[in-house]
Amino acid sequence: MTREQILTVAQQRTEAMNRHDIRALVGLYGLAAQVESPLAGSTIEGRSAIEKVFRSIFTAFPDLRLEPDHYVVDGDMVAASSLMTGIYAGGFMGIPPTGKPMRVPTVTLSRVVDGEIVWERRVYDITSMLIQSGILRTSGH
Repeated sequence: MTREQILTVAQQRTEAMNRHDIRALVGLYGLAAQVESPLAGSTIEGRSAIEKVFRSIFTAFPDLRLEPDHYVVDGDMVAASSLMTGIYAGGFMGIPPTGKPMRVPTVTLSRVVDGEIVWERRVYDITSMLIQSGILRTSGH
């Protein structure tokens, strides 16, 4: 695949995330794709597991948006640096909603083969996310 084709897959992922289009999102992943995500709790495999994680994220943050600032393509890998925003309005990981907004830097590393994401690692500032959404309290809050 060309650099431009790989970049297009990453941009389509961001656009589908912002539309909350689960069908389009899941369709970007290979049948046996692996995703490493702290929000999934571990490494998950396959489209049905990936779909489940997207559904839980969109339930927890019904207005979730990604604001990408950089894409870097190297071989079959693409890195997307973004700012994730949303209000914690739905339950997630057994924690009740707080109604508080969050702005969290994220990085997504993806391997794209034959037009599909076959591996992905999602990196979030989880501590910041938990503090901003009111789940975790610090002495200053």
